[in-house]
Amino acid sequence: FRSRRTQVLFHSGTAEYSGALKIFTYDAKGRNTLARLWLSGPVIAIPGDRFVLRSPSPAQTVAGGFVIAAFPRQRLSRTKSVLRMQTLLNADLPRRIQFLVEESGTGHRVPELVRFTGAHPDLIKSLIAQNQELTFIETTQRALAKTWIQSRREKLIEWLGAFHAKNPSAPGA
Repeated sequence: FRSRRTQVLFHSGTAEYSGALKIFTYDAKGRNTLARLWLSGPVIAIPGDRFVLRSPSPAQTVAGGFVIAAFPRQRLSRTKSVLRMQTLLNADLPRRIQFLVEESGTGHRVPELVRFTGAHPDLIKSLIAQNQELTFIETTQRALAKTWIQSRREKLIEWLGAFHAKNPSAPGA
């Protein structure tokens, strides 16, 4: 299992899909194993949903686990993927929402956060309102990290300073 993708059958609820399994971290007891699955079709799954993996031949159960992220980020290095999975694994819902918003850069809309967490929209809005690191824009239903807003504000002020240094007689930018 460790060095390459292994073909498996994924079972969750009544769904069965073929897929490929790539293990990122593994301990001797088989616990705390982090892996990524590529499935042959779309599956309805949210963080915390349990699944079973079986080998196609001979037919036997090889592993079980639970979903950490149903929509992993694409094109991350192995190290970054493991770090992301460990962060999401150890995060409660408020911290998970904050992490997802902060890693996005441009924030997330509430429907995206519902899809990523499985939480009710009203609960997500409430948790964003309680978080001092996030802000919520009602008109667009988007959560943003305050650090991202601050960095954009600083870039704008820097740009305006450079513009007015080059164009001292201009009434505005």
